[in-house]
Amino acid sequence: MNALETKRLLLRPPMLNDLEDLAAALREPALLAFLGDEAATGDGARALIVRESAACARDGIGLYSVVDPDRGHVVGLCGLRRTDLGGAATIIALCAIDPDHRRKGYAAEALEALRRHAASGLGIGSLRALIDPGNSAALGLARKTGLTARTEVDADGRSMILCAAP
Repeated sequence: MNALETKRLLLRPPMLNDLEDLAAALREPALLAFLGDEAATGDGARALIVRESAACARDGIGLYSVVDPDRGHVVGLCGLRRTDLGGAATIIALCAIDPDHRRKGYAAEALEALRRHAASGLGIGSLRALIDPGNSAALGLARKTGLTARTEVDADGRSMILCAAP
């Protein structure tokens, strides 16, 4: 899987030259909860980009750089990630937009592209997300993109809300 396109965005496998643009997104606590704190360091971020680029190329399940082609830079990361929930393998959606580029609809547009990719390209019928109960912005984004809160789950020792499409 090379890239996903929307009306305004390009989602493509991350590249090492994205590091500077991704610095703020890679410090987001909600994203680091799934990637690990090392993703916020220089070496950890480089390793993450190499790993996720390979994952995107291998089977389309990985993190993509979210690029605004009109502005010519990366505004965040969005993608699919394998995780374990109560002993069951699950694929969840993740999205982190640089704080300087929020409130422009980028996250909703990127998640919609992921939903279409998951359904048509990967055969994943229902997109899911794990959201911290205190993250009202992420819960609102989930609702906006058609995901509803289903249940509270334990994700690596943290209480999270599992959201899924109806």
